[in-house]
Amino acid sequence: LKSEEGQQFGRIQVLDATITDTAKTDRIRETATAGTITLATRSFGRGSDFLCLDPVLRERGGLHVIQTFHSLLLSEEVQIKGRTGRQDDDGSYEKLLLKTESNLKHLDINWDQDQGFLSGEERENLLREKTETYLATSYYPQIAKRKRAALRKHELTMQYLENVRRGNKTDALEYLKYHT
Repeated sequence: LKSEEGQQFGRIQVLDATITDTAKTDRIRETATAGTITLATRSFGRGSDFLCLDPVLRERGGLHVIQTFHSLLLSEEVQIKGRTGRQDDDGSYEKLLLKTESNLKHLDINWDQDQGFLSGEERENLLREKTETYLATSYYPQIAKRKRAALRKHELTMQYLENVRRGNKTDALEYLKYHT
């Protein structure tokens, strides 16, 4: 890979769940170094401080983050944008999405055939609108349904524990018969 100026990038590295804590710390530190490209999974968009200590990178504008997936939750996107300018460092952000990106499939958007990448304010507004509709009509109701089921299981478990505590073996065994 080469930069727009034709300069060779010095290092390409990956941040994902498979690396050790020591390697993670080293790679996060190396990320904010001029000439380094770091590919990171979404889990590094929260809680990872990519501090820019490299004077060359600072002179060039700081860390640049390219988000390549659609965040269903705006708070996640805000966190990812926040990786760019830590502790008063300069930085920049952009989002590039393939129209086939998995988080876009459930949003029911028909993109033009020749439009492989998504960017721009109008598209962002459309994505946010469609995402809010999806969250309200599908995602949140699914979570509410799972929550009700979990609460019911919790109630049954509490009844079982109460029967065990009271020494009511018949009801406790009845629970185990139907719920295990």
